[in-house]
Amino acid sequence: MADGNSLRTSDALKNFLSSAGNFTYFQAVRTAQRLREKGVIDDFEVKPSRTMALTSKSGTPDTPHISSAYLEGRRLILTTSFLAFYGYGSLLPEFLSRRLIQMRAEDNPDVLPLLSFINNQIHKRVFESLLIRYPVIAEVEFNKHEIKKTQLFRSAQQTLPSNLKAEFKEFLPELAPLLLIKHRGSYGAQKLLSMVLQISNPELIEAEIRNVIVPRESRPKIGERTGFRLGNNALIGNVVRNGSGNLGIRISDINIDLATRLVHDEEYLKNVKHLICFYLKRPLMVTLSFLLPVEVDTSIRLGSKQWNQLSRVGVTHSEKRGQYIEI
Repeated sequence: MADGNSLRTSDALKNFLSSAGNFTYFQAVRTAQRLREKGVIDDFEVKPSRTMALTSKSGTPDTPHISSAYLEGRRLILTTSFLAFYGYGSLLPEFLSRRLIQMRAEDNPDVLPLLSFINNQIHKRVFESLLIRYPVIAEVEFNKHEIKKTQLFRSAQQTLPSNLKAEFKEFLPELAPLLLIKHRGSYGAQKLLSMVLQISNPELIEAEIRNVIVPRESRPKIGERTGFRLGNNALIGNVVRNGSGNLGIRISDINIDLATRLVHDEEYLKNVKHLICFYLKRPLMVTLSFLLPVEVDTSIRLGSKQWNQLSRVGVTHSEKRGQYIEI
C-alpha cells in the first residue's frame, strides 16, 4: 500500500498518478488535499468509476479504493465506485442510475455536470465527517498528527482533568479513541497503561467489589474518634460497603527511567492512579509490582529520603529486586 506521507515534492503528483490504484480511497483523497495545499494542483474532485475493474493490486472487496486518477488542466480527477451517485456501484438503484446517464445524452447536456457536482459534494461531506468523528481513519490511513484536528481529540482535552492533561499531554492523540468507548474494562485499561508507561503487555489483576460483614466486637463504638477503616471501605450499619475495587498491575519489561520515576516521583504515581480511575470511572486501590532493572543499586535507594517520601502515597516493600507499591 502506498504511503501518502512520502508525497512531498513537485514530483508527488507524477508519482501519485502512476500508482493511483495502490491507494485506498481515504489515502487518495487525503493525498489530493495535501497536493492542493502545496499548490501542486488547483483542486480535485471524485467521479464515479468508468469501469467495474478493480485496478488496485493490494485491494480487497471490503476496502474502498480508487480506480484511476488523471488531470484536467490543473484539476485532479479521482474515479471510484465507492459511494458513487450514479454509474457502477451507484448508491441509487441501477435502473435509476442508468436513466440518469441516458438523460444526459438525450435531453439535457447539463444533467451530467449537475450529477458530477452532487456526487463530488457527497464525497466531500462523507470524507470530512469521517475525519472529524472517527480519528482511527486519521491515525491509520494518514498521520497521527491528523487526530489533533478531530472532534474527539478536542472532547478528550475538555474532559480530562487539568493535572492529567498536563502530565500526559503527549499521549492525548492515542488516548482520545479510548475515551470514546463508553463501556470500559480491563482491556482498555491495559492499552491505556501500555501507552502512557511505554511498556508492552502489562498484566492486570482486578478484584471484585464485595460486601464485608464486620464482627460485632470489631465495630466502632459511639463516640470513638478512631472509627473503623478497612482499606477504602465505609461502615454502613453492620456491613462494610466497599466503594472501590482493587487493581493489581504487574510490569515485566520496565526500564531504568520508568522504574526510577515510579519509585521517586510521588506526583507521577498519583497521576497514573488518577488516570486509571478516571478511565474506569470508579475509585481503585492500585498496586504496582515489578522487578528493578539489574543496573539499579537497590541498597542506595531503599533507605533514601526519596524512598521514604513514598510512604505518603502508600506502603512499599522490597525483596531483592522485586518492588511492590500501593497507591
